[in-house]
Amino acid sequence: MDSRLFEDEVKPEKPIPVFLQNPDGSFAEGVPPGYKEKSPPLTPRGSGGAQWYDDSVAEEFEYLYYRHEKLFLSLLLAEFTAELTFNVLYVYYAEYSLREVSLVYHHLSQKTLWMLFWVMFGLECAFCAVYYTLGFVAIAKHRPSYYRYFANSALVGFLGQVLLAYMNKFNLLVFFLRLMAYIYAKFLRNLLQSMMLLPTSGQVDQEAQ
Repeated sequence: MDSRLFEDEVKPEKPIPVFLQNPDGSFAEGVPPGYKEKSPPLTPRGSGGAQWYDDSVAEEFEYLYYRHEKLFLSLLLAEFTAELTFNVLYVYYAEYSLREVSLVYHHLSQKTLWMLFWVMFGLECAFCAVYYTLGFVAIAKHRPSYYRYFANSALVGFLGQVLLAYMNKFNLLVFFLRLMAYIYAKFLRNLLQSMMLLPTSGQVDQEAQ
């Protein structure tokens, strides 16, 4: 039997680092004992491996993030204005809406329909309070975890619009705005996580030395 074949079978795997995500959305690298980072390849900008990064990279990321954050805030304010307007109109024309619903659900009394109306309207208001609070907190705190919470609430929100169709409250504009807010929150969360992986100026100086 070839001894080299046996050595290849029992040869241990090389240790590799692992990346862990903290509860706040940031990342940490776990390095096994005896592991050494490979030297990065040389770049045309210089002979040092750490010269690929400078302050302009961080400034570009920050500019990109804050620009999209302003667009996200504008989207959130537009959605809040539209949803507030439609909720006021929905309450104002509640009797007309319930009359249409009663034509579909003949077995339900008017009292039951009114009770379902106010229960669903109360749940909608409670959801909106949580939804917009998470959105504005995410903008203020600049944490990936808050954007994740908001994205999850937006996912629940635009799926909940389908259930509200049974009470004649489905709104295509609100559905579209919540879907856009969900996509934008996922984008900003990924952008923040990428910014957290960038080395600091102190780390770059140490690598250069």
